[in-house]
Amino acid sequence: MNALRRVQRWYASRCDGDWEHSHGVRIVTLDNPGWLVHIDLEETPLRLVPFAPVKVDEGRGRWHDIRVVDGVWCAACDPESLEKVLTEFVRWSEPEES
Repeated sequence: MNALRRVQRWYASRCDGDWEHSHGVRIVTLDNPGWLVHIDLEETPLRLVPFAPVKVDEGRGRWHDIRVVDGVWCAACDPESLEKVLTEFVRWSEPEES
């Protein structure tokens, strides 16, 4: 299963009639250009799972920066790396399934 489908599955599994009203997943574009991904971890088991920040500059405009800030998994990346950062979330959030 690809990373986007797995993130969709993770989000759907959190929707309980309450959580999704205050939390969720946001994917927006950046003007530098690139993508910004925010995945709320509040009220999920992942809130307590350590995450080591990742910052990569591959050159040729390929980069990504991932960290957890105030209970939100945050990733910023170049326009071609959205799948890569979503895969990083999946690897972290589902280590036994990756």
